[in-house]
Parts: sequence; C-alpha cells; structure tokens
Amino acid sequence: MWFKNEPPAVSSRVTFIYHRQVALMGVDVVSLTLNKERLFTDLSVPDSDEFLHQLAMMGVDVESSDEKEIVVDITPNRPDLLSQPGLTRAVKAFLIEPGLKTYTTKKSKLKVRVDPSLKTIRPYTACAVITNLKLDEEKLKELIDIQEKLHVTFCRNRKRAAIGVYPMEAIHGNITFKALPPKKVKFRPLESKKVMTGPEILEKHPKGREFAHLLKDLPLFPVFVDSKDEVLSLTPVINSHKTGKVTVKTTDVFIEASGHDFRICHEIMQMMCAAFADLGGKICTVDVQYGKKTERTPDMSTKEQTFYGYYVNRRLGINVTKEQLPDLLAKMGLGFRDGRIKDTFHAVVPAYRVDFLHQIDVVEDVAIAYGYDNIVPELPDLATVASESPQTLFADKVRDILAGYGLLEAKNYHLLGKHHQFSENLVPLLSSVSEEYDALRQSLLACLLQTLKINKVHEYPQQLFEIGNVFEMQESVLETTHLGISVAGDVDYTRIRQVVDGLLLGLGLQGEFSPVDDSRFLKGRSALLKVNDLEIGTLGELNPALLAQAELIVPVAGAEIDMSALLKVSKN
Repeated sequence: MWFKNEPPAVSSRVTFIYHRQVALMGVDVVSLTLNKERLFTDLSVPDSDEFLHQLAMMGVDVESSDEKEIVVDITPNRPDLLSQPGLTRAVKAFLIEPGLKTYTTKKSKLKVRVDPSLKTIRPYTACAVITNLKLDEEKLKELIDIQEKLHVTFCRNRKRAAIGVYPMEAIHGNITFKALPPKKVKFRPLESKKVMTGPEILEKHPKGREFAHLLKDLPLFPVFVDSKDEVLSLTPVINSHKTGKVTVKTTDVFIEASGHDFRICHEIMQMMCAAFADLGGKICTVDVQYGKKTERTPDMSTKEQTFYGYYVNRRLGINVTKEQLPDLLAKMGLGFRDGRIKDTFHAVVPAYRVDFLHQIDVVEDVAIAYGYDNIVPELPDLATVASESPQTLFADKVRDILAGYGLLEAKNYHLLGKHHQFSENLVPLLSSVSEEYDALRQSLLACLLQTLKINKVHEYPQQLFEIGNVFEMQESVLETTHLGISVAGDVDYTRIRQVVDGLLLGLGLQGEFSPVDDSRFLKGRSALLKVNDLEIGTLGELNPALLAQAELIVPVAGAEIDMSALLKVSKN
C-alpha cells in the first residue's frame, strides 16, 4: 500500500455495496430489453457467454438472452443505464474503450419563461434542444423507453418530476411554462380524437386517469405553451397531439423536465441529453428565465468527487495502488485527478452520472472495476463470539407481539422535513439537498404519518409500527430509541388502547393511563402511559390538523413509547 499513517486493510472485511439508493427510487429493479444486433454492432464484439458474465460483473443481472434480445435487470441507483444507449456507453468503457466521455453543447435561440403562477404548483423546469436526430422505429421506441423508465424510477412515477419531448417543427417562437385554471386548459391530448379541458383529461384520457392524483386537488394546472398559446403538454400527465407527437421524421426536439426541485430536473436533463447524443443528436442549451434570474440548461460539464485512497482500501479490504486507480476508474467511465492534499484524489464524473453523493460511490465503482471475483476472502485474525444485545432481543420481542396483532413494520429515514414535524426542538441539517429531508426526525409518529400519506391509495384499515431512533436538540443532540404505532381507518382511542394493552400484556406489564395535554393528540381522547410509576409514552387520536397536513381524510390513532424506558420496566 502506498499510503502512510493509516490502519492496515484487512482483505477479509470486504464491504459489498448493494445499491444503497434503490429504496430512494421506490422500486426494486427495472427490466431493460436490448436489441442484440445493434448492441454487438455498436460494441464491435461477438456474442458470447463471457460477455454475459462481464455484464453481471458490472452489476447488470442478465434475465434472459435469445437470438434477438437480451433482457437485463437494472437497479435504479444507476438511472443512466436505463436505456440501450446508456448501457452501451457503460459496457464500452468497461470492456473496450476505458475513459471519460464528455459532451459538448452549443447555445440555442430558444427561451423558456417560468411564470410566477407556478410557485406553489410545480415551480421548476430544466430544458434542452436536440438537433440532427436521425430516427427510425427502433430508435424512436428507445427514446420513449428512456422517458418511461426514468418516470418510473428516478421520477417516482412522475411525482418527483416529469419529462416531455416535443418536435421543434410544431413549436412557434419561445415557450412559457405557466399555471392555468383547470377548465381553461384546452387541447387535444396525444392519440385522442378530440379537444378536452383539463378536468376532462383527468376523467376520460387513460393517462389522465392514471396520473389524476398528481393534479386533482390543485387550483391551477401546469402547462407548457408556445408563443401562439398552443399547449405543448399538461405536465405531468400528457403531451398535445398537435405539438407533442414525435415521429421518425422528427429531426429536432425540445425536451423539458419539470418538478419541485431544480436539481432533480437538471439531472434528468443531463441523462436524457447524453442518451440523445449517443443516438447521434447534438445538444443545444436553453435559457430558462425565472423572473430576473436565468438558468442555462443543461450543464454537461464534468464534476469531481473527492475521495481518500486509504478509505477505498479499508472499505474493500484490498490493496489498490495509486497507479492502479486511473485505470480502474476509466473502466467505469470516470476520470482521475491527483489532489493537492496528501492521500487525497478526485474522481472526474461525467454529467450523466448523477448517482455520486459521497466517496463511497467511488468505492463501489472501484470494486466493480477491480472485480468482486478478484477479491480473495480471508478469515479475520481476531476470534470472537457474537451475540445479540439485550436491546435487540427486546425489540424483536416487541415486533413479534405487534405482528401478532396484525400490524406491519415500517422503516423510515432518520431525516424528515421540518414542515412535517411537530416540535421546535429539531436538529436541522446545515446543508440539505431537499426540504423533504432537512432535519433529523424528532418523532416516529411524524414519519408514520408520511408513510400513511404515501399509501392512502390503498384500502383501510392500515396498521403500522416502527422501532427506531429519534433526535432532539437540548444542550446537545439527544438520541433515543422509540416505538411508534399508527392505526388508520375506522379507528378511535379505543383501538390504539387495545394495541398498547396487548403489547403490555405480551410483555407481562400493567399500564396506568391518565389524561395528557399533548398537541399531537385530541384533548380528552389521549392518555399518558405509565408503568410502575414511570412515564414511558403517550397515545390517543391524532389531531385533525396533523392529518390535514398529511393529506389524510380518515381518522388516525397512534402511540409513541420510549423503548429504553419500556425495557427498564420489563426487567423490574
């Protein structure tokens, strides 16, 4: 090893990084069907079992392979691979031509103005123009496929963001992104036979019915219109048939991604533009005007991820040298730059790789390039006997009891938006990438309400519990383990009391309940829980104001219990 003054790597302690962002995307894997003839023509390699093995070594599972197609499973932590051009690009770097691929842009004349009416509706967009496309039926199918797979994964079924692609020849002048009253939105939806209003689209058009839940409660609907006020699309639902239908004759297209976070929209645009460019198109930037501020999108320049060499070796248990790093990173389509500080390096990341958040992402790419099958497992030198802690054993017992009463366990992130929480004693992040995750959670009930919000399309009753850490700002950050329980549907105080009584019975405890003044619960329908004179939690019917904030229209009862206190009284 070339690094000094750092702990030795232990090759037996290999940390396998299993696509840690998959849960964020909301889906497990996505199947991608590859045109076999085009794939091997583009790569200039023969079809072989060894090639399929190398795909697997890249982290791409091969589902099936026949004479015409290869079906692979892509984990959504690599959204840039969710298209044939993207996967071909990655395979070429991994097997044939290692190195960083960059993209050039030129400025288009097109301008997009974002109207202030969108501020509380869908306030951001990133845009681009692609020219010189030469489409056939196969490539057109691929472009539609890219869009839909990003919609399902990275865009979380269009809730996070939505993508639109339009033929430039159908667009007049510059474009405005604005919000209109639903009944004033009138156009012929894609593949529809007649003009419809916004509410009619949500009621009658197949795509409208599928995504109606994203718009139905909004006072205004977001639309893109050209200089002649022709509607391009009702986002995030459907394009116009007149101005939004791309065909094999289309050579120039306008692309937009709209949503609630500019960074997300811009990352989508970077991935889309890279895929279009790999199909032969030329990327042109668009000036997006937000009042007096202008954003030029897309920015296809590279970025850098700093990492430490000793960190790579310590996490993987291997001895990669400084001289090996450039070649390993090149196999993953990355560049390499030496850092000014000793033992510090920089991975140069292309615009389409939007999955880099931390140096652990560099570790994952180094591991793939090095080859998991080249890492030799070894037994550790230290002999120990492992056992579960009393806290873990007790938590498992609580889980078994609650599962026996028909409750499902939820697992939420430790981060939650401040606007979703009930207390002012929060632990905020100094720098967060999203207001949805800008503070540590102070209550499990707050997290469970968001879980219920996401699942409100499913039938009731819904009965959930979660065991996890919560955080509160006092003189320093106080971290404790809580149990949160929520039951939603035709429920009241009696139902949550039954669940808590059942839990205490299963633990051999007797609870004492007394009135409590807690703003989270309805007064007179809540209680303070004591066991052996020790206060351990609260329960009751949740305040309707909290339910309205979570967009829930059914009653919810809940409980929050201190697990450490519960363990203490169970031992006595």
